[in-house]
Amino acid sequence: MYEDEEDFYDDDFEEDFDEDFEPDPENSFSLKNEVLCLIEEYDIAYRSQEDTQRFLSECIADICNFTYLKETEIILKIYEQAMTYVSPFIANRIIAESFLFLFNHEKTSLTSYPNLEDWEEELLVSRYIGLLRSSLAQDLSKQMSASHNGRYILVIIEDLLSWIEKIEGRKRVYRSSVDRGASVSREDDDWSMEDMEEALYWIAAGEGEVDPSEERTTSYSGFYEEYEEVSFHDDYRNDLKFSAGTLRLYFDLIIDSPDIEIDSKELALTTFMRRLNGLVDNLSLSDAMVAFRDRLSNESTQLASTLSPDSDLRFMNVVSGYGPVQLAIEIDGLYESLSQKHNHEAALGMNGALSLIGAVLLADYDDSIQEFVIFGIEQVFNQNWESKTFEGFITAIVRDRSSISIDCWEEVSMTLRQRHSWIRTHKIAR
Repeated sequence: MYEDEEDFYDDDFEEDFDEDFEPDPENSFSLKNEVLCLIEEYDIAYRSQEDTQRFLSECIADICNFTYLKETEIILKIYEQAMTYVSPFIANRIIAESFLFLFNHEKTSLTSYPNLEDWEEELLVSRYIGLLRSSLAQDLSKQMSASHNGRYILVIIEDLLSWIEKIEGRKRVYRSSVDRGASVSREDDDWSMEDMEEALYWIAAGEGEVDPSEERTTSYSGFYEEYEEVSFHDDYRNDLKFSAGTLRLYFDLIIDSPDIEIDSKELALTTFMRRLNGLVDNLSLSDAMVAFRDRLSNESTQLASTLSPDSDLRFMNVVSGYGPVQLAIEIDGLYESLSQKHNHEAALGMNGALSLIGAVLLADYDDSIQEFVIFGIEQVFNQNWESKTFEGFITAIVRDRSSISIDCWEEVSMTLRQRHSWIRTHKIAR
């Protein structure tokens, strides 16, 4: 028996995710220049509204061909160079998309065939876990959680669980069919779905046909052929069994991520507990849930401001200095410019409008959050975010990154509501 997850993995497996990358000295200089160019071009691609994930994948492939280095080595260099890039927003975004690339690359290499073999699905789960264990993925994740990009971590964990559900469901069906002395087929008139319902349901969940987070009100009556060929390598189960510490790290990062709404965190962690039951040793997800709920109950205390009241006062003076006509002209100009750029007129309701206008003023006052505010506003005009998502994002930016307190932010909203009645009839407040 393996005492912990570190003892389980052999040297051959670890070679693929070497934590101490040392690029060839002959390629070191050219790699640095290539990565610097990549980040600068990524910046341009983002601001031009291009598909940045596709752009990043193509650039990494080109650098691999040019330098003969592994994708993981290039991602490490991207992370190192991004941390010193002039735009923190672009740096954090490319770090998050590099994290996605690591896993999408593994998936693409194994799922590019029309009929994915069962052992390849199991290997994909093992590869995901191996990546999650690597220091590279963990360093990227910690930066993502701290920079309002924790949702990317949530995407990967949910993807991992969907593959696990699919494999486990298939194995349940197969084992039961063996116990009954019959194979599963459409022509088997004696086949009963009563005992197979749970297994078939989780196969459907893994394939995205049902949402396991919602209450199950109907039965799932699909049939899956050729279960007699299901393999029983089960290596992925061993990988899971000794990965408690690794998974707990990512669950904690999800809890700490300010860009994920509290309700979504609680739903995700509850779902994780149910899906991983019996597959992971000593995961202590219940402890994670207790700690998470303790944070919720103490949230008001945790959010107590430690910021200088002088900064609050100075910003309130800026807000109070705007007359209704002057501010209306500036917001009109911004609204029309963004509407033309995105070919869409956004509407956030009164509370959302107050958040947007306050954020515009705060971004002008506090340079450090400008790009985050711009990103949030563009998500609105791109129709990617609704009002509540935008308001939550801006509140998190104010709380965690700005130079003013939450109390000041609430006072700003009240001041705008009282002194600028024109906001009620503006397009953004519809």
